[in-house]
Parts: sequence; structure tokens; C-alpha cells
Amino acid sequence: MKGVRNWSRVALIYFVIAAFFGLLLRYLPTTFVAGANYKYLLHTHSHVALLGWAYLAGVVAILNSYYSADSWSGVKQYRKVLWFTNITVIGMMFSFPFQGYAAVSITFSTLFLFATYWFVYQFLSTHGRSYKKTGDRFIRSGLIYLVVSSIGPWALGPIIAIGYSHSDWYYLSIYFYLHFLYNGFFVMIVLGLFYKMMDQAAITYSDSGAKKVFIFTNMAVIPASLLSALWMKPNIIFFIIGFAAAVLQVAALVFLFPGFKKFLAAKINLWIKVIFYFSFLAYSLKIILQLISGLPAVASYIYETSSYTAIGYLHLVLLGFISLFIVGYFTYYKFYNLNKLTIIGVALFLIGLIGTEGLLFSQGLITFNWSKSIPDFHKMMFYTSILMPTGILLLGIGQFVRPLQTGKVKID
Repeated sequence: MKGVRNWSRVALIYFVIAAFFGLLLRYLPTTFVAGANYKYLLHTHSHVALLGWAYLAGVVAILNSYYSADSWSGVKQYRKVLWFTNITVIGMMFSFPFQGYAAVSITFSTLFLFATYWFVYQFLSTHGRSYKKTGDRFIRSGLIYLVVSSIGPWALGPIIAIGYSHSDWYYLSIYFYLHFLYNGFFVMIVLGLFYKMMDQAAITYSDSGAKKVFIFTNMAVIPASLLSALWMKPNIIFFIIGFAAAVLQVAALVFLFPGFKKFLAAKINLWIKVIFYFSFLAYSLKIILQLISGLPAVASYIYETSSYTAIGYLHLVLLGFISLFIVGYFTYYKFYNLNKLTIIGVALFLIGLIGTEGLLFSQGLITFNWSKSIPDFHKMMFYTSILMPTGILLLGIGQFVRPLQTGKVKID
């Protein structure tokens, strides 16, 4: 399907751009760069990574799971919404570095929200009643949570207007958005795509187990949002509810594992299996971290070391879980080429991700327990981070290199 191939590669371009913005952010603490505004560049990096790469790739993957090669060319409404989404991302990419949150960037950010509403409306009006399979239920729920997440950005305007730009309400709005985007939209569509992959490959799995994964994951989304507010040290009941939500996610993970094990046992290229393995390993670590974050002592630790642990957690989910799954997904369906260059690229990306995650969480522990820092921490972060954009760039360049059909990386 040419349309999916093209749009999946557009998303990959955004991934490359976001990665190099991230590398620049790692470089800025090590030396002075005239004219560089860290906050503005951070906004650029996060918006391009989340909305240009992960969101765009996610919706393209959804379309691929519902439309055949013959039907794609006739779905004009999706081409229009994808182009509109692309324009909003480009607008944010070229406005945030120079003005941060201001008239132009806010305009494009707002237009992006309308682009998501447009996609959700078009998709659910056609497939909203497709709920017989677990994968369909996950994807439909994920799109609903995407709309719910937009309440956070809409709330920021009134909060800033009444002078509460640095209040708890301001940060709660941001955390609300990130929670329902990460744990609502992205988690649900990734799991939905996973089950639809197994359906399309005729890999058998327990229907009752899959339903439990959906029910427990879905039940946990709303109460788990309280885990993002424990830094306010609320009443103990909020800790209990948040922890219970985390337990539900653990239960869902337990029922997910047999299906994932069957998927890995199927006839799939070894390198693609490795990508999916690390993706679901990151997802498992995410759930474990959320579980322990429901403990009051751990919640206090996270709050005091948020500049390390929170960033580490967000990167674990976005890069380790979501991004690796998307790369594995498009490679599995042969929209991304599998060759020596892309294999080296993914390997470098993984090494860089593991290294930076280790540094971030280690720095948090050392800072919290001994009020010290890892020697030359920022330089070490920068040098280790070089591996990630380099790997993603090689993955991108590898799309122009013919995929290998023979040898050790034979595509099954």
C-alpha cells in the first residue's frame, strides 16, 4: 500500500528531526550557545516527537490495519486529514524554536487538536461499531481517550488568563493531557494494533484472556491519572485509588503475556522479534514503575527528582515502548526496509536508549540519597545520546537501500 508506505516514512522524518532536537537539548547544558532558548527547543522537541512522529505514525498504522491496498486510494477523507495534520506539525516545528508558546505556535497547536477531532470523527463514523474483536475495542477506546486528553490543552488558556500560569492547576492540566495521551491513546492503540496483527496473521490466542487485558487496562486509565497528582501529597485515599489502578495494569500485563509469547513463537524475522521484545519489555517496566509510584515514599522521591526520573519515564514509554513498537510494526508489514543499515540503526538506538535511561535513573537515586551528581553527568548524557539520533538517521537512510531478501536477515 503506497499511501501507508509514504506516510509512515513522513512520520519517520519527524522522528529523525525530533531526535536531533533532543540531542541539541543534551548539548546545551554542556556549553553556551548564543541565541538558543532551551525552553523553546524543548517545546519543539516534544511536539515533533509526540505529534509528528508517534501520533502520525499511530494513525497511519490504524488505517493500515483496516484498509487493504485496493481500498486506500479511495479513502480521500483520510488523505485530507493527514495532510492537514502534517501542516500543523510543520507549523509547530518552525514556530516553537523562535517564540515558544505564542500566537503562531498556539494557533498551529490548536489546529492540531482539530485535526485529531477530524480523524476521530471520520474513523469512528465508519468503524465505530467494529467491536467484535479485542483489537477493535482497544483502538476505538484509544481514540476516545485521545479526545479526552485534549481537555488538558483547552484548560491551559483560562488558567493562564486568570493568572494561574505557575499554579498546581497549570501543571495538573499538562499531566492530564500527557496521561490520557500516553496511557489512554498510545497504550490502547498499540495493544489494539498488536491484537489485530495476530488476527491478520492467524495467530491463535485466548479470547477470554484478551478480553481481560482490555477490561483491566481500560478500567485503570481514569483512576491511574491520580498517579500524576501524587506529588501534591493528597489524602491517602488518592494513593489507594492510584495504586489499585496500577494493580489492574499488572493484572492486564499478566494476561497479555501468553499472547505475546505466542506472537514471538510465530514465523517472524528474528530482528523484528528483537524490536518487539524490547518494546514489550519497556511496557512491562512502565507498569512496574507506575505500581511502585503509588507508594507515598516513592511518590515523594519522584517529585524531588522529577527532572531525572520523570524524563526517564517519559522516554521509556515514548521511545522504548511506543516508538519501538511502531518501527517493528511498519517493518513487519514491510513498509520500513529491513537491511544491514536499519539493523545497525536500531541497535545504536537501543544502546543509546538503555544508556541514557540508566544515567537518568542513576542520577535521580544519587541526587536523592547523597545530594551528589554523577561526574560530568551532562557530558555523559550528551555523548550517550548521540547514539539515538544516529541510529534513527541510519534507519531513515536505510529506507533508500534495498531490503535484504537473503542471508541472515531474510524476511519471512
